[in-house]
Amino acid sequence: LNDPVSTKEIDRNNAIYVKQNNRNPYIDHPEYVECIWGTANCVGTGIAAIAEAHGFKLVPNPAKALVNVACNDCQISVLDITGKTIVKGMKKNK
Repeated sequence: LNDPVSTKEIDRNNAIYVKQNNRNPYIDHPEYVECIWGTANCVGTGIAAIAEAHGFKLVPNPAKALVNVACNDCQISVLDITGKTIVKGMKKNK
């Protein structure tokens, strides 16, 4: 698919985030479009794959009430199932 994200779409996505605190994942990650509607052979994007790609660990997985996140100089956001941010924090290594 040849439909690159335009500046207008990025600006609209950023404006919506300011008002609604949620984003369009297809604007932030245009590669998802090819995975869903294209012919790309895409790998899974479960939490384990995402964690490995970004160099952090989340345990236990799956979690029920408590999780531990190990990372270096990272910003952490926890979102509910609707995409609303419910916890936000930052960890700096000393």
